[in-house]
Amino acid sequence: MSVDFEDMASKAKAAHEAQIAQQDRQDAAQRDEKGRIVDAAIAVLAADVLPLLEKAAAAFRQNGIETKITKDFEVQGIAGKTPSMTFRCIGPLRADGWQFEGPAAFFTSNGSVITVGVAKETYDREPREQLGSGSPGQSEALITQAVRSALDAYFVQLNKYRSIGVLRPPT
Repeated sequence: MSVDFEDMASKAKAAHEAQIAQQDRQDAAQRDEKGRIVDAAIAVLAADVLPLLEKAAAAFRQNGIETKITKDFEVQGIAGKTPSMTFRCIGPLRADGWQFEGPAAFFTSNGSVITVGVAKETYDREPREQLGSGSPGQSEALITQAVRSALDAYFVQLNKYRSIGVLRPPT
């Protein structure tokens, strides 16, 4: 009995290459699906969240409260990261150029749901309290609640900075 090692090697190699090709197709399909989800999430945030945040920013500005809206839509290729936005109030500018940022309201989406959370402290980079999730087109109350929370937290922080002498009350 003679073993054909050449045939064995070529069949094993062909099977391995077929397995790699199949994995490449699956990976491409997953990337395409992730891309569709990211595109849908960005569209939801831009259509449902951003207009309300811009409206709040304009109203706050009329009352002397500056705000900052950030968008993090560059999430392709980053596992576990979804498109997001933040909204925060910005404190008065000091003579030395320092300006504090209030705790943020956070908004994320997976394309079919908007998730809303809020920070507890000024430098929290992620929400510490989840306010809930809602469907696009039906999340205005939830978004408004988060903006209100950010505004309230801003005034708490403003009073704290004034009480310790970091900021002086307007004269």
